[in-house]
Amino acid sequence: MAVKAPEKDKLSTFPRRSLSGSISLALMLLDKVSRAGVDVKTAATALGYPTINGATKTTLAALRIYGLIDKPHGKDLVVPSETLIRLHTASSEDEKREICRTLAMKPPLFSEMHQEGLNPDDRPLLIRWLLMQNYSERLAKRAANLYQENARYVGLVSSAAPFQLPLSAEIRPQKRPPPGLQEGAPPKAKDSVATYNFALGTCDATLTFSRGDFGEADLKSLRQYIDLLEQSWRVSHPEHEKPKV
Repeated sequence: MAVKAPEKDKLSTFPRRSLSGSISLALMLLDKVSRAGVDVKTAATALGYPTINGATKTTLAALRIYGLIDKPHGKDLVVPSETLIRLHTASSEDEKREICRTLAMKPPLFSEMHQEGLNPDDRPLLIRWLLMQNYSERLAKRAANLYQENARYVGLVSSAAPFQLPLSAEIRPQKRPPPGLQEGAPPKAKDSVATYNFALGTCDATLTFSRGDFGEADLKSLRQYIDLLEQSWRVSHPEHEKPKV
């Protein structure tokens, strides 16, 4: 069954192989072929493929998306990239680690996920974010798995600090004396508050806070994060999805 055009576009944004596996294959290729490049068939043989088939093309595409090999414009050649050569000749572990982190961010999709500050350890959140970018469920799960695996391999952390809701165990209400115990205290004017009602899982929740403590831009970010959090919860709890009419 032919892949639809929109999904083909998505396929080019991230590789189908992990970074660690791709590096191993690229170094094997570099060891067996000329740095000046070889034709695709010779490259396939060097990688252990008897013919140029779907698996061969998937592997070469992964190496190319990571920036481990180049394909000169107008030429059907496979050329080891300068980055791969630098990785092969690196003299220290720190240098190798830095190059690997650069390679991990080479795929456009993984770079965007990193810039968005998505937590690599939160798989449901990664999948939901990818679904919101119009990736199919199959591609979303595959991309999330690879992003997590690569993040562990290079010690990747989020580039941004997204808003984090505190755990319920961390919330400590402030102790205030009951009204009337402070004699002579003038009556306090009622605070100007903002209220945000939202659904979280199977619950209805409400947040109330002082407008003086929370600006409109903060409220907008909070709403976006809670919406994403709720959608992420539904991905990990499909049994609570409402049946489609």
